[in-house]
Amino acid sequence: MTTQISVVIPVYNSESYLARCLEALLAQDYPAEHFEILVVDNNSTDASRQIAEGFDPVRLLNESKQSSYAARNRAIREASGEIIAFLDPDCVPVPDWLSTIAAALEPPERMIVLGKREFDAPTRGLRRLSDYDTVLAEYLHASDNPNIYFGYCNNMAVQRATLEEQGGFHEIARGADTVLVHNTAVTHGCEAIVYEGAMRVVHLEIRRVGDFYRKRMYYGTSNSHTRSLGTARPLSQRERFKVYAETVRRRGYSPLQALELLTLLGLGVAFYSFGRWRGRLG
Repeated sequence: MTTQISVVIPVYNSESYLARCLEALLAQDYPAEHFEILVVDNNSTDASRQIAEGFDPVRLLNESKQSSYAARNRAIREASGEIIAFLDPDCVPVPDWLSTIAAALEPPERMIVLGKREFDAPTRGLRRLSDYDTVLAEYLHASDNPNIYFGYCNNMAVQRATLEEQGGFHEIARGADTVLVHNTAVTHGCEAIVYEGAMRVVHLEIRRVGDFYRKRMYYGTSNSHTRSLGTARPLSQRERFKVYAETVRRRGYSPLQALELLTLLGLGVAFYSFGRWRGRLG
């Protein structure tokens, strides 16, 4: 029997990307009668709402509380699917995205699946960072330590029963996806969380290394704000070096390429640390 899936997309001033996201969803190889698309307008002032209205199968909802997690919670209450798949409007899923989600969550012990995030026309620096992030996600979500598990709602799917058990997302500025994943791993064991590399999306917003570092700073800030709710701890230097070395080995980097990646990662740690410092001050 084919699993019913609800795809949830919170939208705030996303007119530059939303059409590509929705077009990709409507081109999925998953049976159309077994998935729905819920777009939640979160007080957009651009043409995002009109774009969503132009896609006939889309259910357009509204959430006045300014929070992407409040918007997601609104959609969860309206959704009919057994699985809730989360996507951001600036992310374009591959054609078998929904099929991969359904297969990944078929084993009864699995509650959450996270996928691979790629960049659109990446620069050389972004390609290096993407290589590292792929190995990092595999490493973290194959661990038996729930304290390092994290989440990201731009490519994540969750069993509806798990969301109900956790009470949905905390309606905070950032990091509620990591809180959900971390708390699920603590409660049910790490086998409840799976990383699936074939579950791919292309992240359109990040076009250059500076965009990546801006995100890292935001992640550091959110980590400092969510510690009391349950969140992933930053990796130790030893753990980060292990992931770095594995990335270099897998990709067959030359010494110069390995040095380039190490430099890029060092800057990423600096931006993340600055974000955590800024979050503690705030």
